[in-house]
Amino acid sequence: MYSFFPISEGLKEVMGIEGVDGHKTVSNHIIEMRNTLGIEAARYSIIEQIQYTMKQHGMSIDVRHIMLLADMMTVRVSYLKVITKPKHLN
Repeated sequence: MYSFFPISEGLKEVMGIEGVDGHKTVSNHIIEMRNTLGIEAARYSIIEQIQYTMKQHGMSIDVRHIMLLADMMTVRVSYLKVITKPKHLN
């Protein structure tokens, strides 16, 4: 198994490389994860990144709290675009 850490965007291109298992390919670029794989994949990525970071610092947080945080982060991204109106329509 190999790990590849792209510096910028390119998840879709990496997933298309022959020999790369697209089912196990992830990115830490949350917006790209959302655009490429959907909101649930972005949510899962947020959860995994928070857990990894906390573990590296010797901290333990109940996964339910992390899931709640990830839910709030992904809900806001989705709904902000829906409820925001251009200023000339106010």
